[in-house]
Amino acid sequence: MHNRKVTAVVALMVSTMLMMSSSPVIAQDNKLTDVTLQLPWVMMGVYDQFPLAVQRGYYKDVGINLIINEGSGSATAAQTVANNRADFGYADVSSGLTLASKGAKLKYVAVFMRTSALMITYRSPLKLDKFEDVRGVSVIHGANDGPSQVFAALLAKHKMTWGDVKSTIVSPSAYAQSFLSDKNSVLIGNYYSTYQAIKVRDPSAKFVLFSDFGVNMMGSGILVNEHMLTTKPDLIRRFLAATIKGFEATVKDPDAAVEAAATMFPTVVRPNKQLNRAQLVAGLALLKAPGTEGKSLGWTSPQLWQDTFELMRDHAGLDPNIPVSRYYTNEFLPVK
Repeated sequence: MHNRKVTAVVALMVSTMLMMSSSPVIAQDNKLTDVTLQLPWVMMGVYDQFPLAVQRGYYKDVGINLIINEGSGSATAAQTVANNRADFGYADVSSGLTLASKGAKLKYVAVFMRTSALMITYRSPLKLDKFEDVRGVSVIHGANDGPSQVFAALLAKHKMTWGDVKSTIVSPSAYAQSFLSDKNSVLIGNYYSTYQAIKVRDPSAKFVLFSDFGVNMMGSGILVNEHMLTTKPDLIRRFLAATIKGFEATVKDPDAAVEAAATMFPTVVRPNKQLNRAQLVAGLALLKAPGTEGKSLGWTSPQLWQDTFELMRDHAGLDPNIPVSRYYTNEFLPVK
């Protein structure tokens, strides 16, 4: 009888220890770590997965109190992470690579928009049957943002420079007004955001993808300051696990994601829920790419990175002496 009691107590202790070891360490003392995510722009549909993950407690489940900061461009978001003013950044790959090539200690730990959505929006009487049709045209764009950097590569590919077009730099809030007030202008940006906003104002607006003119590269992903790779690897893993759950939940229920964004950012989202949803649906179509089948969301193949690297190297001045492996890693993503 005594032996059976001892055995039962030991079994209970072992069971309890196993349960504790399988839970996040921070969950044991119920403390949350404040973590900042820097968005590239003000809240829009392609970011709705983050508020949904917050609302459903995915970040809290792994000990994270996520603070989402809106931004003013992918390059600025990447620089904010490089300067240690944010733990994670969500930024165009082109912006992160440009800064890292110049010495910034940045690395992508996941890329979710694995297919490019960069495009040129235009209206009649303009025609863009070939890229050379933009010569002499007013090109409206942001200051040093991701689309502008890749457009520079597109110009170079077609043996042109910014001097061959009329560069018109405006703030994001003035994109629509500037474009719609000049029928002889084009606007560069993302299909899931820029074009959707224009289409609401003018359904006759058309678009052509950068890839149709021979330039294709990955879109937005999560980047960190390199010091986190060694100082906070577990935080990176927990953040990505919760973020992936947010993406998966958003794919299943886009309307819930829109509502979560409207709750967290009511001033920006609630008056524009229809547009927000259109942006979201357009963005979700970009999550897949050839060579990523059967892999976790956010996982990127060496070929995707090589293609993007060569594009930036050949047309945007990326340092050719830095190996492409310097810019990314898949090691913090869950294995499917």
